[in-house]
Amino acid sequence: MNSSIEEKFILTFCFSIVLILHLLIFNHYFSLQEGWWETYAYLVNKGEVINKDFYLAWTPLFVYINAFYQKIFGINFFAFACIGVVAAMIQVILLYLVLREFFSKPASAIGATFASFLWFSMETYIPKDYHTYVFIIEFSTLLFLVKSIKNENSKKGTIYQILGILFLVLLFFIKQNVGLVLFASLFVSYAFI
Repeated sequence: MNSSIEEKFILTFCFSIVLILHLLIFNHYFSLQEGWWETYAYLVNKGEVINKDFYLAWTPLFVYINAFYQKIFGINFFAFACIGVVAAMIQVILLYLVLREFFSKPASAIGATFASFLWFSMETYIPKDYHTYVFIIEFSTLLFLVKSIKNENSKKGTIYQILGILFLVLLFFIKQNVGLVLFASLFVSYAFI
């Protein structure tokens, strides 16, 4: 079998497994934290102001993302679940792309698939939850910053660095403690590079 065909088969197989598992679970349970973010988004869309009219213990970006979805789809949990499947697949593809910067295509696809199994195994896993968006932004940050290092001293490298910093800032607004930890670890990493 041709190695290119093998690679495509492994990629298709791994991503299909993850997609099938998401499709099996995305609308079949209702966890305890279901509806928090939709409620906050509903309040924002009613004109209430975060931390003035209601308290939010997190940074507000994910509430605004959900408010945007509600303006398009209304208060529809099925639509939010479908959006979650798309977001979860974006998360897996971004992890694959980060891993691809260091490993072969098959190894990266298998690694991203097994990482998905770890996410699935959490009893509170909801693909449409803010954790998925934290991972999307985190993986985007890492992908662009790794690409900026690999393209150092070029215009392309500068663009990658700007995009990486932009996503790092977005990470602060979706979950501040994760943004701070990633910022600190990247700061130390750059110091040693």
